Amino acid sequence: MHKRPLHNVLTILGMMVVFCLGWWVWYVFNGSEAAEQRAVRSATTYVDTTYPEMELVVTDVTYLSLYDAKFYVLFAPPSHIEAELWVRVTRAGDVVDDNFGDAMNVSRSLDRRDAFD
Repeated sequence: MHKRPLHNVLTILGMMVVFCLGWWVWYVFNGSEAAEQRAVRSATTYVDTTYPEMELVVTDVTYLSLYDAKFYVLFAPPSHIEAELWVRVTRAGDVVDDNFGDAMNVSRSLDRRDAFD
């Protein structure tokens, strides 16, 4: 008779642990909307200060959880989309690096600012 309340409490605690673990796994693999918006704001500020002469707009945001737990924000000029700038941003909103072209290329290409001219 005394084991039943303890069993109920342990069941509820177990269900809460499973829920929290599931939410955490979802967050790790999918990111969150707030983290994505924070990454876009940080990347936009970074691009505006680093490349002020370029007119760039955000065209895509990618979160590669298995490869790298960072957001990749893609910028492109509105006039021609074949030139692109990737900015890699952490979930906390810190800019890691940027590069033109392929997102998996880790070499930094800040010296290629005239790529759109």
